[in-house]
Amino acid sequence: MDADARTPDRGNGSLIRVVVFILLLSLPATTLAKETTTTAEPPPQVFCTETGQKVCFDNPEGAIELSIAYGAYEFESIVDGDSFKTTDGTTIHLWGVRAPDKDHPASWAGRTLFENMLKNSDEIACKLVDFISEEEAAMHCILDGLDLGSMLVQIGVAEADGQLYHHEQEIAQQKAIGMWKH
Repeated sequence: MDADARTPDRGNGSLIRVVVFILLLSLPATTLAKETTTTAEPPPQVFCTETGQKVCFDNPEGAIELSIAYGAYEFESIVDGDSFKTTDGTTIHLWGVRAPDKDHPASWAGRTLFENMLKNSDEIACKLVDFISEEEAAMHCILDGLDLGSMLVQIGVAEADGQLYHHEQEIAQQKAIGMWKH
């Protein structure tokens, strides 16, 4: 028997993982977001307020910003794995999340999933948290009634930036989901 014939082709396993991951990308956002909910209380230094759902800030000034209403936005294009442009020219950076750098293996998949979620949504509602520049703002966004940042962290294509999605990140890490797969 030829030595090459006994060596398994490991390339097919990688191809299967890529196909499965692409299939996961095509799932509706609501399918991904229903499984995990945040039930842990934030640390005492985090200030929370209720607006139909619990929203927490790293400082008391952030809680004041919550009084600004959510506004409807129309998706135009992706900037990166945690930012997008709207039809009015605003660049929205998702507050509380940080997507991996372009050279990270999960970057392309996260960016593609993020883009598909936005393209296929019925409603994008965002609330200003902080101005980055005249054309760019950090915002807390809800996609079809679900927390967009939370969904991205839950499926392991973004990490928590601060305390808001810390619990979701811990679960994704424990389950080795997305970028946390070793």
